[in-house]
Formats: sequence, C-alpha cells, structure tokens
Amino acid sequence: MLILIIVIIIIIVIIVCVVKYKESFTNVPVILHISCYGYGNMGDNMYKEVFNKFIPEYKIISISDHSLFVDRKHQIIRNIPKDDLKFDYLLFGGGGLLLADKLQKSKNILHYFNLAKKYNAPLLVVSCGIQGNITNFNNTFKDWKDFIDYASLITVRSPTDKQLLYDYMIHHNIGNVEKLHYFRDLGYIYPRIVPKVRTNDKYITLIIAGPIHDKNEELLRQIQNKPNKIIIMNMGSIYDDDNNNRIMQMNIPNTIRKYYGSGKAKELTTKNTVILNQKKMEEYLHQNRNDLNPSDLDLQTVIHIIYNSEKVYTGRYHGMIFSRSLGIPYSTMGMGTNKVLWEEPDSSDTYENSLKNIEYLRKYLNLKNVDLRI
Repeated sequence: MLILIIVIIIIIVIIVCVVKYKESFTNVPVILHISCYGYGNMGDNMYKEVFNKFIPEYKIISISDHSLFVDRKHQIIRNIPKDDLKFDYLLFGGGGLLLADKLQKSKNILHYFNLAKKYNAPLLVVSCGIQGNITNFNNTFKDWKDFIDYASLITVRSPTDKQLLYDYMIHHNIGNVEKLHYFRDLGYIYPRIVPKVRTNDKYITLIIAGPIHDKNEELLRQIQNKPNKIIIMNMGSIYDDDNNNRIMQMNIPNTIRKYYGSGKAKELTTKNTVILNQKKMEEYLHQNRNDLNPSDLDLQTVIHIIYNSEKVYTGRYHGMIFSRSLGIPYSTMGMGTNKVLWEEPDSSDTYENSLKNIEYLRKYLNLKNVDLRI
C-alpha cells in the first residue's frame, strides 16, 4: 500500500512539473523577426543566426520580407501574410531594408507592421541600412514616416545612415530622436560565434558581385599575376546580377574550387525580369533542371573560406565585413555602393561597438545584463 501511495505521489509530481513546464514555455514572449532571410543572400541570412544566438530567452519567428521566392536549394517558398500570427515584439533587420520608395511594395512588412500596431507590440529596428535613391531623401522616404515614428528603437550601421534618418525625423516632426543610434553592422559579430579551423591551404578568394566580374581587367591582372590558388565564391542569391554566373564559368588558372550561389548556368530570370508567379517558377525549374545546381554554400563555409584566405577580393558588403572581423586583407576594387562608401574605417573597437546593437536590444526587451563578448 505504501509503495502504491509513493508511486501515485511521484506521478502527481511529474504531472505538475510537466504542466508548469508547458505553461512556462507558452508564456515565453514571441519576437516576430522580419528580414531578407532565406532568399539566398548569405549576408542577409546571417542576421537570423546572430539574433537566435544572443536572444535565447525569447521565441523568435523569422519571416522573409519577400512573399514569394526560390531559395538556394531551388525550393519555392511562399510567405503568405498571416492574420492569426501572435507576437509580442516586431524585430526588423538587419540589412539594407530601409529602401527608399519601396515600403508600399512590401506586403509582408506592411502587413506585420499593421499587426504590431493592432497588438500594441513594440517595433525594434536593428542593424539596418538605407538603400535606394537618396536624392531628396525626405521625399523619397516619405512612405516610412509612420514606421519610423512608431519604432521604439532604431540602430543603423553607418554615421551617414544615422544623419539621413536624423534629418528626416526632424523634417517630419518625428519626436524622440534619442531612440536613433549608430552601431556597426552585426556582421562584425558573426565570425566570432562560428567554429573556425586554420588550414595549411593558401589561396585568394573572389566573392563575386559588383566589380568582381570577368570584365574587370585590373582584377584579372592582379589575380593572374599571382601564383596563389584561387577560390571563387558566390554569396548572393539567384536573383542577383548576371556577372555572378559569368565569372563562375571562367577558366581562371589555379582555381581550386567554385562555390555556387544556386544556379550554375542560368538564373530564375527571363531577360532580367524576375519570375514572381509560382506556376511559372515551377515550370522554369523543371525546364532548366539540368542547368541549375543547388547551392553548396552555407554561412559556416563562408567564414571558413575567408578565415583561411591570404586575401579576399569582394563585391559583397558582408564579404568586406567578415574579412575585417577576421583580420583578413581585402579589396573591394572600388565598389561604389553607398553601404560600402559609408562604412567607417576599421578600428580596434569594431566588435565591441557592433555588440551594442545586442546590448540595446536586450535592454529594451528587459533581459538580464550579461557579458556578451565571445
């Protein structure tokens, strides 16, 4: 009889513990994270990894700002906006998501922004940059007024981004400019959280995009006059420019490996027009299945390659950022995009400054102040 009573007590204790565990799990605040995650750009994919690493206390649901796209494995992804998705915070970023004249074209961003206002959920804009036409910025960026006004925290990744937004907020009488901060891009943090192994390989890495293409005679002269082995890597998506695929087909001496972004010979475009209809996407993938290679690249591989490079030639912003973080010599070959031109010179406190994005985010989320350094 005593044994039976003990067994019953143990069962009751287990049931109570399970119930309390479920209650604690269901009570965990939910962060809806919107970014360019998933469509194929390695730099954009990185932000999700950083947030999951440094905000483990909350449940994070990541959704792409794209409603329909093909990922690096040629899977068609549909992000139909959901009316019943409940969340406590809306996290926006990082990356060049603040696109002038583009807010009204993003159904996902607008949908979840309106839900955030409905739920009275704070909007937190972290590690973002301004892209697009900045001429007459106060006018071209006008669609973002309510978004910027509603945000409780805004961190941007260059002094120029901050100055543009500061002037914009003053111009449109948006109060509380103290919520606006400049900290370096979260890409300076990511290489620290990835396991790295030093190898004996010696090679130069080409991260294709922008000026890193087969028509850049100065680039070709520099790499062909060196005895080093060469790795060619595509950190972009299948929606990025055709230069990516042209250089992948080049027969550059001493090339030991090519890492494809996704499409080997063709992209999911027709005459530079992205296919946005799902049926057409399916037809295209089927018709061109022999010319398309799924991506053989992931974020950890990107870091490993850069970490073991003697020098990196990059046409990608995050190729530059990762190289800086790892202390690897690099060249952008005169890449003229604003996010590169606006980036401050490297300094000894780059990593600590980037961490402030997380510190301010955790502070706003009322999370315990912990040592985030790795």
